[in-house]
Amino acid sequence: MIRFIVSFSLVGLIIPIIFTMIWALLERSGSAYISMGNMLETAQIMLWPSSIFMAATAGHEGIDYGMLALSIIANGFLYLVFGLLIWLGIYKHRFVL
Repeated sequence: MIRFIVSFSLVGLIIPIIFTMIWALLERSGSAYISMGNMLETAQIMLWPSSIFMAATAGHEGIDYGMLALSIIANGFLYLVFGLLIWLGIYKHRFVL
């Protein structure tokens, strides 16, 4: 159980880091940003729902690392809860809720 849930949580922590690196690379290349922007934003909202926290830093120069860390931790927690619910759904016959 623990390994299953921790795996979900690690995925939840890795996904925001990957998106942050992708956005940093796209900022350097303007034409790629224009062509991939909408598709990437949609995927980001679906896979990193806590990225909405980063909206508080809109208009600021650079990255607010405190808000980024909060967003990544929140996403890890969301994935942890999601993994727990999936695990309970798979093995519900073992538990009485």
